[in-house]
Amino acid sequence: MGDHGIVHGISVFGDVEVSRIWKSRGRPILILAGWSGISENMPVPDIPRGEIMIRAFEPFQEVARHACCAIIHGGIGTLADGILAGCPLLVEPYGGDQYLNAWQVPRLKIGAAADHKQLTEESLVRLLTERVLLPDVRQRVEALAVEVRKEDGLTRACELIEKRVSGQGCEKLWV
Repeated sequence: MGDHGIVHGISVFGDVEVSRIWKSRGRPILILAGWSGISENMPVPDIPRGEIMIRAFEPFQEVARHACCAIIHGGIGTLADGILAGCPLLVEPYGGDQYLNAWQVPRLKIGAAADHKQLTEESLVRLLTERVLLPDVRQRVEALAVEVRKEDGLTRACELIEKRVSGQGCEKLWV
């Protein structure tokens, strides 16, 4: 796949959307089908077989390290893995925490967010070109990855819990 492919981690498959991405960018695409039931042998219209790969599962963080960007729904785990991989993101939320997480991506300037219901071929190309596939976006997400890797979230969470349980209070949980 190389450093120029697009990872499209999806649970609701839209072959038209994938075709639009490929036609607009001319980059190979890896689709991580997850629990969607998409077959690895499923043909995708208008895309040469050598330019698309469908897998039920691959370690997302590892794959995203080699991608020019990842298009995700924005669940917290996938979002964290994308950031840790230093991969620019396009988030298309569908529900739950995905909307809040999607809001964070443009705020942090590590990619863009889009409403999947309103996404057109033109807006997709514009988002990828103007807000995701930019050198400064990659630099920001790579810098954020370095900072996140420095954190010891488990230890910090345990300290806060112990403080609360011991009656010392936790007036300020968010540090």
